[in-house]
Amino acid sequence: MAVRRLCFVLQFASVDRAIDAADVLYGNELWVQRFGDRVAVYVPPGQQPPRIEKAARHALRDGGMSDQMLGEIRDLEWNARAECFVDPDDPGVDGILGTVIQDAEFDALDSKWQVTVRPSSIFVHRAVRGELVSLRRPFLDATGEHYVLGALNAGDAQAIVEDAERLADVRDATARRLTWLERWRLRQQFAGNYAVMDPSVPL
Repeated sequence: MAVRRLCFVLQFASVDRAIDAADVLYGNELWVQRFGDRVAVYVPPGQQPPRIEKAARHALRDGGMSDQMLGEIRDLEWNARAECFVDPDDPGVDGILGTVIQDAEFDALDSKWQVTVRPSSIFVHRAVRGELVSLRRPFLDATGEHYVLGALNAGDAQAIVEDAERLADVRDATARRLTWLERWRLRQQFAGNYAVMDPSVPL
């Protein structure tokens, strides 16, 4: 029987607070890893998830970090195909990084243009995301208001705009060329350098 790999993800008010929280959790002998303002707490093989979650909550409380946590602790499961932990209720997104799981035709770092797609309502975001994944273009950013897809050139960007605007739940789609600075920031983001640019901040 395959081992069921689990972890919890915690998000904090800032990167500095996440660093402090990771130190507190590590000091309590928990398996942790920090990703920007998020901290993943892994469940070791043979351990019970409720016990690990309880230990994490107690450690944060005793370390004075509980009030720095945003939202609740989220349970994640390992997705072997995508090679990342996902929320079972939203398996199309990396549960730790918050990035869309995809099979793009080219690497995000090859993007020279971007297309911003705005869903018509917050209630259709997941449906729109599923449609955009089928375009096989890299997701550069995702917020509560829009998705940003990468494009190779002006023609590719215009084709994405046209495809996106055909979707019933899309309010609008706009394209523009990425500046040199934005392309540099992309390289930092996808290299995991969250100190330079947090992935939750729009380009």
